[in-house]
Amino acid sequence: MKVLGVYFGEKLSWTPQIRSTVNKITRLTSGLRFLRKRLSKRSFLEATMSQFYSLLYYGSQVWLGSHTKVADIRKLNSVHYKLLRIVENDWKKRKRREDLDKIGRAKPSLWAKYSTANLVLKVMKSRQPQTLHGSLVETAYATRRNPDKIVFYDASRTKFRHQAL
Repeated sequence: MKVLGVYFGEKLSWTPQIRSTVNKITRLTSGLRFLRKRLSKRSFLEATMSQFYSLLYYGSQVWLGSHTKVADIRKLNSVHYKLLRIVENDWKKRKRREDLDKIGRAKPSLWAKYSTANLVLKVMKSRQPQTLHGSLVETAYATRRNPDKIVFYDASRTKFRHQAL
């Protein structure tokens, strides 16, 4: 199933998403080689980052994490280094991966961790958990027969015109 450009596999496996991402980028690498010959290194790096890394990183907060298979992470890293080799004009794979990391582009798994941490920080700064807790408490009540069980009611139906009851 595909939702907002992200493939969901059976049992929430992310292998279809990773396979789709790797295939898209692999098909576009011949165009990258053509562009590399005609652009300066800086402008080519900007084009690569905006066009191809957006494909590689799209939705990675959801599908790329500790639950992702190691083989799938290796495929993504392979595509990542393939893009960096094109940026560096390293067609014969002479440079080590550690040298390619100095270009300054994060691996997909590292990017997913960074962007997830950024989202958590935004949620904590905006005090969303407290706001959510407050709205849940407002719409919850305990029943007389079972005081340990909390029941929620639809707060949108407790309004009379514009005034809340």
